[in-house]
Amino acid sequence: MPTRQISPDWEAVVNAIEDPVFVHDVEYRLVGANSAYLEQANLSREQALGRPYWEVFPQRNGPLPSCQEAMAEQDSLATKQERLDCGLHSTDRIKNHQNGRVFLSRAYPLADQQGNYNYSVHVLDDITERENARHSLQERDWQFQQLLANTSEGIIITDSEGIIIYANAAAGEFFGNSASALIGETFASETGKVQPQQIELQTPGSGTRTVEIRGRAIEWEGKKAWMTNLHDVTNRESLRLLFQDRISQALRALPSEQNKLAVLLIDINDFKSINDSFGQLVGDLALRQVADRLTRVKSPLGLAPIDYIASRLGGDEFGVLIPHIQDVGDLSAITEQFARAVETPITVDDNELHVSVRIGVSVYPNTASSAAELMQQADTAMYQAKREQSRHRTFSEDLTVEARERLELGGHLRQALANSELHLEYQLQVDMQSGCWVGSEALLRWNHPQRGRISPGHFIPIAERIGLIDQLGQWVLEQACQQAHAWRCAGLDMASISVNISAPQMTRGDLPEQVERALEKSGLPASALKLEITESILMEQDSWVVDQLQRLRAQGVKVSLDDFGTGYSSLSYLKDLPVDQLKIDRSFINGLDTDQQLLKINRVIINLASSLGFSLIAEGIETEEQARILLAEGCRYGQGFFYARPCPTHDIEKMLKEQLHATHSRT
Repeated sequence: MPTRQISPDWEAVVNAIEDPVFVHDVEYRLVGANSAYLEQANLSREQALGRPYWEVFPQRNGPLPSCQEAMAEQDSLATKQERLDCGLHSTDRIKNHQNGRVFLSRAYPLADQQGNYNYSVHVLDDITERENARHSLQERDWQFQQLLANTSEGIIITDSEGIIIYANAAAGEFFGNSASALIGETFASETGKVQPQQIELQTPGSGTRTVEIRGRAIEWEGKKAWMTNLHDVTNRESLRLLFQDRISQALRALPSEQNKLAVLLIDINDFKSINDSFGQLVGDLALRQVADRLTRVKSPLGLAPIDYIASRLGGDEFGVLIPHIQDVGDLSAITEQFARAVETPITVDDNELHVSVRIGVSVYPNTASSAAELMQQADTAMYQAKREQSRHRTFSEDLTVEARERLELGGHLRQALANSELHLEYQLQVDMQSGCWVGSEALLRWNHPQRGRISPGHFIPIAERIGLIDQLGQWVLEQACQQAHAWRCAGLDMASISVNISAPQMTRGDLPEQVERALEKSGLPASALKLEITESILMEQDSWVVDQLQRLRAQGVKVSLDDFGTGYSSLSYLKDLPVDQLKIDRSFINGLDTDQQLLKINRVIINLASSLGFSLIAEGIETEEQARILLAEGCRYGQGFFYARPCPTHDIEKMLKEQLHATHSRT
């Protein structure tokens, strides 16, 4: 008898979670597991599936205690409502005696729409170290919601008068109440509308959330009723998952593999410049116009009308699902229709806005066999269109090779971080007036065992795409602080060590706590740490970004605005931003000694920094003449190959000792 397994779609969701995850049936036999779980069990998928989970991991004489109790409780639940309302149903503390890691097993029942038990999903949260417990719990909770979308999605059933006769626990959460408290209330939705709609819900304690509602007529306890599904689409991740779910539904509805389906991912180029120039409100209104236009695109002349679904995927990105394609050869003309619809000038408050798009296209079953693959391939094609500066690009096997290389390199990068194969180099910063070293910038380096030295410009974007950039950033921060403290203890003092901060580190929301832990662990004083953030991060002007930077400065940490001048930002509010230093981008330094226009730009930046009280440093200085001009114009501090290339620790120590010896000789 073949081993029972969960569906490929669920397998993909389980594998997307970094924590160990396993799924068992009513007999406690494994029907699904991700690679992290199999790694803890030290078994292959074939060796694990079909066996009782206690024979695999965690090894014991039977089911986990609370898991067994919860399974018995599931059997005792009398009604469908009770089973559907049931959320987290067991927690157990377990230990892997092979490696000493301790996990908290949180198990969730997964029922079908009739309330019948299907599986239990166990997510193993590593609680060996609790330094980041609060954030980890929040992250895990979000992942659980995505993993259990079928049960965590809000469900409300109303009678013919719009009175709620059933609501599950998730629906209660949407309204800040219990499920039972919603019974008897009137639900003010437009019953009869099957197409998805978006509404704004004001939830006590959670603020305003954007919720997509979908409805359909059902029969409930012998009477006609209306079932409404509520899905939180406030954030981009939820929107993409919801769009992917629509693709899955369309794939299941296809009569046969002979039928074709297409997915278009549409990205608006440099939309940030519109927000910067006209303001966030104008930008939002423009995006609403784009969303409206995408719902009214007509077939090209000579082609049959097309049926499609258009969705906003967050920010300036949109998705289009075309569930029936007669001829793949028509896709280019159809894609052009969508591009023209967006690129037609947009008028908002008498402002005429011009935008351009990049579109990635994937086709089933030509190159993809699942919704996840279609999304991934359309993403890959869209990024290729950006690189080629073309309007649209259809996924091909050539791009698959590139994607596989990125995936392979991403796996190697995870191993490199775990195996301490990464290291830091440092580029010294100089007081161009005195010639003394005043600081250094920490730069991440990777020497691959087979490929040799890999450029950060190659592996950093991969780290961002696979979700590893936050861990890398935290590692760099801790290593740099420890090294700077070691130099200070050896008498090789510098004013500061500079560490680059990525956008994902800012979006976590706990950067001040990360920095505080790194400083406390290393013993480095806060005044000796400088964080470099790119202008694009700060120009988002989200209040939580500004709040984090203000808290960091309150600790004594300095903030430097990196790549200054490249963000096309308005300078009118620069004086209010929580930064201490501007760093002139190297693009304004290269050619400075021959280009009068660059000289004027640098002069403006230097005068601006001086008038607003910011310190100033220029990067990318490669010639003596560039250094002379900058110093003469009033920029005192510099960094670049002319003074020092990025070097390993021992070379930096040698240069600092030479400076220390020269200082003692003069005194």
